[in-house]
Amino acid sequence: SLYKSWNTNAKTTHIYLIKSKKTTKKFERNLGNKIMNIDGVQSVTFYSSLQKNFKDMISSISYIVVVLVISAACLAFVVLYNLSNVNISERKREIATIKVLGFTRKEVDAYINRETVLLTILGSLIGLVIGVGLHHLIMNLAEMDDIMFGRTINSMSYVISFVMTIGFNAIINLCMHKKLNNIQMVESLKAVE
Repeated sequence: SLYKSWNTNAKTTHIYLIKSKKTTKKFERNLGNKIMNIDGVQSVTFYSSLQKNFKDMISSISYIVVVLVISAACLAFVVLYNLSNVNISERKREIATIKVLGFTRKEVDAYINRETVLLTILGSLIGLVIGVGLHHLIMNLAEMDDIMFGRTINSMSYVISFVMTIGFNAIINLCMHKKLNNIQMVESLKAVE
């Protein structure tokens, strides 16, 4: 056992840390009752109860993390969709011109979507770098005196977030395929800017 004491207001406080191989509830209850019967003992705390409380707290935080991830995924989807929609809407005349010049549907898609894919990849990489700093900041703010959160990010988390963003971009490009095909060459070229 480990012994530690300090003096506060001329009153000595003793704290004993006892290590036991048994951690069953029955053993801890019996040991706690025996220790509490000793004169001067004010409290008994077992790490198993602290561990259980910590696991309960972490499980509730896990739900919050899931909600945040789903919200971020929805936000990414909406932002990418609007970016592609505005890009196509503002470039109708240009798209009509390249259709008139004989570009195939596949070439028109590649011409328009290449820019969006490049911006998505660049944004994802910058977001991953900024995310590391935000993670450290949040972990520092969320910590309490008796609980410390891990600061390491699993490398698979980077891969999953990057793949999800690229996947959203691919889905949006498929959705925009129909809009690109519906651009009428003659009306778009006649439209006044």
